[in-house]
Amino acid sequence: MHRLYQAGLRHAQYYEVVLRAARDLSAQGREEFKQALRQFEKDQQNILLALSWAGNQAAGDDAAAQLCHRLLAAGDPFWMARRHLHERIRWLELGRAAARRLGQSAFEGFYLKKLSDAYFISGDYEQALALGAEALSAGFDLQGSVDEALLLCDFSVPSVEIGEVFGEIERTDAFYRLFDLLHRKTGGAGAGLQRADDEDAASTTRQAIELYAASAQSYAQSGDLAGEAKARASLANSYAALGEYQRAIETYRRALKINHELGDQRSRAVIQGILGWLYAALDKMPESVELLTAALATYRRIEDRRGEYLALGGLGAVHAIRGEHDRALDFYHQARGLARELKDVKAESLILSHISLSYESLGDSEQSLAAAVELARLLEQ
Repeated sequence: MHRLYQAGLRHAQYYEVVLRAARDLSAQGREEFKQALRQFEKDQQNILLALSWAGNQAAGDDAAAQLCHRLLAAGDPFWMARRHLHERIRWLELGRAAARRLGQSAFEGFYLKKLSDAYFISGDYEQALALGAEALSAGFDLQGSVDEALLLCDFSVPSVEIGEVFGEIERTDAFYRLFDLLHRKTGGAGAGLQRADDEDAASTTRQAIELYAASAQSYAQSGDLAGEAKARASLANSYAALGEYQRAIETYRRALKINHELGDQRSRAVIQGILGWLYAALDKMPESVELLTAALATYRRIEDRRGEYLALGGLGAVHAIRGEHDRALDFYHQARGLARELKDVKAESLILSHISLSYESLGDSEQSLAAAVELARLLEQ
């Protein structure tokens, strides 16, 4: 029995490495994602066997529970694209059980949220609501182990728009879903440039900084550059939440340098966009425009339409802050066109509000009113 366990453990550990390599490739662009998906399909029987072994052992074994976590994290870009809904639900239940055994409440909440989404898509709205309520009420303990921080970073790979590639109903980005849950505890810390102003939130964010710093060091010592880059990006995000923008910039730039070495264009564009906002927060507008322009060029090169929308909206906002409303409107209208192309009513509504304000600032009340009327129509939807 002992030899069988060791064989299963080694098999699962090996295919975690294989899956992690495919995941890192998937983050680099649309064609790379398709290439990574082909690699996943080639190895999927062994990968699923490894996940089944880890999941079945997880109830009574910490090492298997951790492997179950890591396999689910590394395979997140592929599970929804290639597995049936009922099978994804089964994997998520395994992850939830593993998280509960290890006392990793942040990840238990994460799995609950994804299960709620899956049941919603299946049409079981009652179960979806029950799981969603359970996820929202879950507690989050950021004083957990460094290993939990490493897992958090594992889920933070910005994935391509799987919905656009495969026409799936569900589009997911595990990092942002997890952050949405995790930062209910921190009052929004780490989400964009929102500040952790109250003392409880600031204290929790400082604890998160300790974990991210430790995880970055662990990745650096193991030579995992991709992991180090993601850990440093998460660390920088937490510095920004405390209002330590200069320190956040320095940390993001270290992550940016690593992503440049790795050739990870999407992660570079994401960080360039965030740096653009940070420089704007420090009233360094030329640097902000330069970085957002670089992000826009990269998003267009890798054909990431949602990223392109975000960069255009950012450039419009920065030019509006500078009082350059004609230039801002140029970017805003491009962003609105993309929002309509993506059929994202929320995104289009947000841009319309900025369009209305810029026309008002230019003294064009007719155009401002027209944009406001259009905004009201969208909000009614």
